[in-house]
Amino acid sequence: MAKVNNIRCFLVLVLGGLLLASCEKTVESVSESPFDAFPNPCQSVLDVYFKDVIPATAEVSVKLKDSNNKPLVELDGISPTQVLAFDMRNYEGGIYYVELTIDGELFTESIIKVK
Repeated sequence: MAKVNNIRCFLVLVLGGLLLASCEKTVESVSESPFDAFPNPCQSVLDVYFKDVIPATAEVSVKLKDSNNKPLVELDGISPTQVLAFDMRNYEGGIYYVELTIDGELFTESIIKVK
């Protein structure tokens, strides 16, 4: 699910005739989200579908958080074959986050809730 990209960055700085060059950094990036959350934007119900890339034996948890990072819903021991439906009708319009943890690896998707 994740891949590692090697990024080389060079900083050239001339100080009093001295030339300096620097850094090589490894950055981990996510190639594709292992879940879909829609509709986005949503008004009443938000569905979360897991993609086939999640192993059936994976330890999966899901959190729905508000824009202040406050957990509104926390679900542990989720089967990656399930479809989750979050009732969003009682939440204010704004930005929310679905956080999916698979075997300790965190994935987040932003959700817009409209009134």
